[in-house]
Amino acid sequence: MWKPKSNYHIPLFHTLYGKFTVPTTLHECLSGLPTFANLDGSNLVNISLVDKIITGDYTGGQVTFKNKNNKESINASNLSRWKQIYKDAISAERELRYIFGAEILKTGKSAENGFF
Repeated sequence: MWKPKSNYHIPLFHTLYGKFTVPTTLHECLSGLPTFANLDGSNLVNISLVDKIITGDYTGGQVTFKNKNNKESINASNLSRWKQIYKDAISAERELRYIFGAEILKTGKSAENGFF
């Protein structure tokens, strides 16, 4: 276990290829996942799975995803940036990679950990 701060306990994985840990910041996650973008605050989104962006009456919008019922909100200040990201997403190749994590069932509740 790695303890970068007194209240952090980060796992270390010892493999045949070396010693690894998990990304601990949003920036580290973004640099390791090139087809992902920061949606709004702390949401990372695989842009190759974006279906469309819906502009709302409240000057913000929503991102909808291909083959999913999930929607994520975008505030008005980020909406124009996301319209360009959406244009990039249309031509992006689908990335086939597994991500280790825990599925969030609802706010504050997660399912078992695994690869997604």
